[in-house]
Amino acid sequence: MFKRYDQKQQFLLPFNLQEFVSEDHISRVLNDLIDVVDISAIESTYSENGCPAYHPRLFLKILFYGYLINIRSSRKIDDMTQTDTAFMYLAAMQKPDFHTICRFRSTHLDSIKEIFHKLSRFAKKWV
Repeated sequence: MFKRYDQKQQFLLPFNLQEFVSEDHISRVLNDLIDVVDISAIESTYSENGCPAYHPRLFLKILFYGYLINIRSSRKIDDMTQTDTAFMYLAAMQKPDFHTICRFRSTHLDSIKEIFHKLSRFAKKWV
């Protein structure tokens, strides 16, 4: 149903995605939070048929990280997945184009807002 999405994948070069960002980088916190949040409402909208889709967690991570660093444009987020190591880490080196990012955001806007509010409430308790 989904394209392979593995942030621990190995490369032929002598590095892995874990080395893209420091241990204390905010993208790691965001990554861990999105990994445990319930996204079943989004996942239920996907079909087993057709071409495998990018994983919804990938989109949530790059969108929320973009919001965190004041980047909201799907075109800019598309660019960042190819140039910024934190975005590369969060996207597991996958590069969805800006149309796909925009379509995900518009299709799942209500769920994205709900997840964002959950993360905000968690962050307020945490701080």
